[in-house]
Amino acid sequence: MRYSLLSLFGLIAFCGLTLGALAGASYFLAGVFFSLAVTVLCGAAVAAALVSGAERAFWLAFAVFGWVHFMLTLGPWLDDYTGELVPSRHFLDLLGSVMHQKVADHMTMPGIWTNLPYATSGSSSSYRFLAFIVIGQSAFSVGIGWISGVIAGYLFRHHKPSESGGQEQHHT
Repeated sequence: MRYSLLSLFGLIAFCGLTLGALAGASYFLAGVFFSLAVTVLCGAAVAAALVSGAERAFWLAFAVFGWVHFMLTLGPWLDDYTGELVPSRHFLDLLGSVMHQKVADHMTMPGIWTNLPYATSGSSSSYRFLAFIVIGQSAFSVGIGWISGVIAGYLFRHHKPSESGGQEQHHT
């Protein structure tokens, strides 16, 4: 796999902006990252419908895997259940403790969406951590979508058609 300098700079900028937002986690930044993730994932679904070949494989995987992660971690009906089980949540809890966040106890403060509005005042560091989780899970969803897209595009380009039937297709 080859990457352009632009891709590398984009990845570095994405990681830098995400870490900066996590360091200054707020209700506003949680809304920004949540909205950006929804926009990017919707854009991936539209792109998958408009292109073909390896590009379609990339955008389709980006949309599917990104949306599945997004729904499992931030879906209002799932955040208390699956959202706390996925590895990205455990990573964010660990990162939060390293970044001196007050990591919310899963037993005493379940439910991102029930409690997130309390983060607007900034008076409680436990509620601020919920904004940290929304920012982190939104970024993870986009990142997982991108990684999945890269893998799908690679697999599409290196797929060898079966010899048992069908027309031979050559993919470039």
